[in-house]
Amino acid sequence: MTPQIQILLATYNGGNFLAQQLDSLFDQTVQDFEILARDDASSDDTLAVFAHYMERFPGRIRLLPVESRLGPALNFGTLLEHSRAPYIMFCDQDDLWHPDKIQRSLARMAQMEAQYGAGSPLLVFSDLEVVDYQMQPLAASFWKHLHMNPRSGSDLSRLLAQNIIAGCTMLLNRPLVDLSLPVPPTAFMHDAWIGLVCACIGRMDYLPETTVRYRQHQNNVWGAQPTWPPRLPRLLGRLLRRERREFIGQPMAAVLLERFDGRLNAGQRNALQVFANLHDQPGVVRRWQLVRYGFWQHGLIRNIGLLLEI
Repeated sequence: MTPQIQILLATYNGGNFLAQQLDSLFDQTVQDFEILARDDASSDDTLAVFAHYMERFPGRIRLLPVESRLGPALNFGTLLEHSRAPYIMFCDQDDLWHPDKIQRSLARMAQMEAQYGAGSPLLVFSDLEVVDYQMQPLAASFWKHLHMNPRSGSDLSRLLAQNIIAGCTMLLNRPLVDLSLPVPPTAFMHDAWIGLVCACIGRMDYLPETTVRYRQHQNNVWGAQPTWPPRLPRLLGRLLRRERREFIGQPMAAVLLERFDGRLNAGQRNALQVFANLHDQPGVVRRWQLVRYGFWQHGLIRNIGLLLEI
C-alpha cells in the first residue's frame, strides 16, 4: 500500500552525515512514510549506509537506480517524478529533523485543507535552526539569521527575487506535486521552483517554529551566510567590474508564463513578463520596474546592493 507520505532523500557523497539523518527520520512521532531515495553517483560509502538501513528497516527505504549524475535540482526532480504518495517531503542528507516535524507539518496541512479544500495545491514550510559541522548551534532561527520575513513567502514578486522556502522544511500535497512536474532544467533548485508554482496557482502557509537542524558546512549546496559583512567584498567587486546582478528566478519566470499562462491573473502575468525580461531594459527602467513590481529581497543591505547592481 502507498504510505501517507514519501520522504524524498537526494544524496551525494553524504556518508559522513546520512546515518544521523536516517536516525532522525525513524525517530519521528509519525511513521506512516516511505523514504524514496536517489544517490547521485557518490564515490564514498553513502550506498553502504543505505544498505545497512535497508536491512534494519525492511520495506521502508526504496532506492532508485542511477544512470548518470544529475545535480541536486534534477536529482530531487527525478525523485518527485517517481513519487506517488498523497503528501511529499524533501530531505537533505546532512540535516537532522526534530522528532515531531512530520506531525506538526501534517497538522498545519489539515488546517489548510479544511479551509481551501483537499483538491487545492497546498504547501507548508517552516523555519530552521542553523548548526555547524558538529551540530553545535550557530543561529536559533534561519529566518532571523538572514533577516527574512516568512509572511512574504506567498508573494510572487518577492519569491522571484529571493527564495526563502527551504526545501527540507516543505510538505506539499499531491495537487501541487502534479502541477510542479516536470521540474524544468532551468530551475535553480527544486524548492525555488515549487515555491513559485505554489505562489502562482496554490496556497501556502508556514510554521513559525523550527523543524530542522540545518547543518552548515563547506559542502552545502545553498548555505546560510549572513548578508553583512561577508558579502560586502563580493558586492564591491561586482560594482568595480560593472557586473549586473543576475536573478536566479528569471529563467523560471519564463517557464511559469509558458506553462500556466491560462491560469494566471493579470497581476501575476505582468510580474512574470517583466521579471523574465528585466535585463533587456535600460538601467533606469530596470530600477523602476524593481520598485513598481516589488522585486525586493529581504534585508536593507541586500536591497541597497540590488539597486546598485541591477
